[in-house]
Amino acid sequence: NKFHGLAYEYSQNRNYNAIDASLARSETANQKFNPRYDDNRFGGQVGGPIFRNKLFFFSNYEQEPVGFPGGAAAFCAPTAAGFTTLGGMSGLSATNLAQFKLYSPVAATQASASDRCPQWVSVGGTNNIPVGDVGFTTGSFANNRRTINSVDYTPSSKDSLRARYLYNNNIGPDTTATFPAFWASVSNLYHLATLSEFHTFTPNLTSEFRLGYNRFYNKTPAPGTFPGMTVFPNLVFDDLNVNLGPNGNAPQATIQNTYQGSDSIMYIKGKHTFKGGFEYRDVISPQLFVQRQRGDYEYTQLQYFLQDLSPDYLGQRNATAPGASPTYYGNEQVMYAYFQDDWKVNSKLTVNLGIRYEYTGVPLGERQQSA
Repeated sequence: NKFHGLAYEYSQNRNYNAIDASLARSETANQKFNPRYDDNRFGGQVGGPIFRNKLFFFSNYEQEPVGFPGGAAAFCAPTAAGFTTLGGMSGLSATNLAQFKLYSPVAATQASASDRCPQWVSVGGTNNIPVGDVGFTTGSFANNRRTINSVDYTPSSKDSLRARYLYNNNIGPDTTATFPAFWASVSNLYHLATLSEFHTFTPNLTSEFRLGYNRFYNKTPAPGTFPGMTVFPNLVFDDLNVNLGPNGNAPQATIQNTYQGSDSIMYIKGKHTFKGGFEYRDVISPQLFVQRQRGDYEYTQLQYFLQDLSPDYLGQRNATAPGASPTYYGNEQVMYAYFQDDWKVNSKLTVNLGIRYEYTGVPLGERQQSA
């Protein structure tokens, strides 16, 4: 019957934390430092009465941005001199060259004979384009937002109601694409809401009724568009070990909504404790993933793309019929029922007897497919 509140923060990072002993031994004397790990968790909560002795609430909200050490990434790209040479050549597609120059970094120096990258790539047969190694460290992070909320209501000595709502959202990077321009943020979103009602008919007869809703949502976007197209395809150049375009498995998305209702009753009679209940779930789950939806085009040499020739290794795009939905529906209905008796034969022996029935339906997308 009193209001209470709290604010909190928990923080640790590379500056607060001591340097790990094994890490310190592996570094030179003047370069002792921690790798990136910055975790700052902060939030607040409040709770109290809405109506004294009857209705109460509680809410907690927090955020937690976390930064992690990134991984190493490397690929091959033309040097500044190489791009200058390409810009002065005839017979190249202006559109394709412009897209490649827009997204590809420039190598600082030309590769040596012992490097991972070739020193040159050939374009037009007689033009050697100097190539170098581009290496960098990818960043990594996780931005978390969470809230927990509850409402408790006790209208009488025989009834009580409980409402809960939970929300979690985790956002992190999708660094699958080669070039940082195509990296995207991916969100994993969760909702959970429940309502419970507990009722006492008599001292030996009680019931519990629950309603619930659960939602999960994940989407991997495919940013960017290629001139003349509504999407940006996957363009692979084997001689540079480069994929020009977004994540090869994007776009895709998964949604799962679960609606739930259940009721259970417990009755105590002499040496017997009877329990019975029923639960029903309706799952609605659209899922989107079409392989090669944006098109996969792989060239053994960069020059074939710059000359706007057909891919010489692989050229495929999904031929989804016009108007057809690429969404697969995992919708299904689920039911459970049970009845049991805990029979206390004597002070040393209790027998549990029961029966249970479960039904799980066939997903909608499966039913729509022909044999």
